[in-house]
Amino acid sequence: MSDAITRARLLMGSGRMQEALEPLGRALAENPSDAEAHALRALALADLEEFPEALESAQRASGEDPDWAFPHHVTAQVLLRWGKKRPALAAAEEAVAIDPENENHHAMVAACHASLSQWREGLAAAERGLALSAEHAQCTNLRALCLRQLGDVDEATSALRASLAEDPDNAWTHQNLGFASLANGRYDDAIASFRESLRLDPTDEESRVGLATALKGRVPLYRPIIAWQLFCSKLSSRFGIGLVFGLMILVNVVRRSLGPDSTVGTLVIIAYASLVWMSWAAGALFDVLLFARGDLRPILTGREKAASLGVITCLVLALAALAARITLGLPGMEWSAGVFAFAAIPMAAWAELDNAKARGMGLAIAIAALLLAGGSFALQLHAMSVIDWDLGLTGPADEIEALGARMRLSLSRASQLSLVSIVISVGSSWVMPFLGLVPERRGGRGQRRRPR
Repeated sequence: MSDAITRARLLMGSGRMQEALEPLGRALAENPSDAEAHALRALALADLEEFPEALESAQRASGEDPDWAFPHHVTAQVLLRWGKKRPALAAAEEAVAIDPENENHHAMVAACHASLSQWREGLAAAERGLALSAEHAQCTNLRALCLRQLGDVDEATSALRASLAEDPDNAWTHQNLGFASLANGRYDDAIASFRESLRLDPTDEESRVGLATALKGRVPLYRPIIAWQLFCSKLSSRFGIGLVFGLMILVNVVRRSLGPDSTVGTLVIIAYASLVWMSWAAGALFDVLLFARGDLRPILTGREKAASLGVITCLVLALAALAARITLGLPGMEWSAGVFAFAAIPMAAWAELDNAKARGMGLAIAIAALLLAGGSFALQLHAMSVIDWDLGLTGPADEIEALGARMRLSLSRASQLSLVSIVISVGSSWVMPFLGLVPERRGGRGQRRRPR
């Protein structure tokens, strides 16, 4: 091993990835065919989120030494962090095929399966790694994650506690124990585990999110939301989206069978809309509870605070529209209320996106949905204001007809804006996961720490 590579490894071990690129560059200048230098450069670049260049370096390492498992392992790690899960799994399996006695490669395969919500396959891979090294922390945590997602929370909890007895300073294990406690409804235990994880690793984003969720779980009203999110976390993202579409079709079938004027049918529609809304926006809404507490406010990021205030703004406008309907008797205001409420979905979601570009796109979608909802509301108010009600039916017929035409035009435009706003609000939540812009909000928490 050259001095440059030794230096790079030391820098990477202390998290100084940018600095590590310089000695790696020197090593490659001396020997452009050095597979280890290419692989380490790929890891450093992946940590800096320079994924295309990182993948190029990882593939160059594999090309220089195709019979060495490490470059394939690195390729899998780069792809997994980039969100390209199936190619990552193929690379991880190639590493195992080359070196089946290395437990780290089995851990990588387990992590790839977990990212795809393939819990049984992930469990099997983690257990193969543990057969090689019974105390391997990554395999232990991935096995516990898969057990939890398969419904065996007690076994997952026992395995994590046993692991902590051997290694009490493992932040990932405390984090996973926190999510297991969350799944069992033990919110105080979850809070303690997440706080210990953050004490050991203050930069751990997953533990911060888990702690915020557990604190909100102290409010009984929020607990059904946690239960629903935990249920969705066991599904693949596409299956989860399919579930929402399936429920939508079922709701329409029920409504048609009961008739458009059926009270039960209306309640079914309201229940479905509430389920969709709460699935996406409830977290940001309940963040207000943390925001209101000075001692808990630091748990939230600046983006989460902004998203929470955005959701509250949407709800206040929705309530204002309902008030206009109830107190002034203005027709159609209930639709404006619904449009404002659904604009809260992208308003809540943008803060959780993984990178600045995606967040910018998400925030633009949220603002567009809110502006369209506001435009629809304004047009409906204008439609009501164009008629001089004192004129009644005694004014000139042509003037009454002209005013009626203006009112119908405003209502038509308001309806169009409402439809576009709803499509943007709800449609973006369904489409963006396919584009890779949305993180695994519904995926199992506790799986983001990747084996190295």
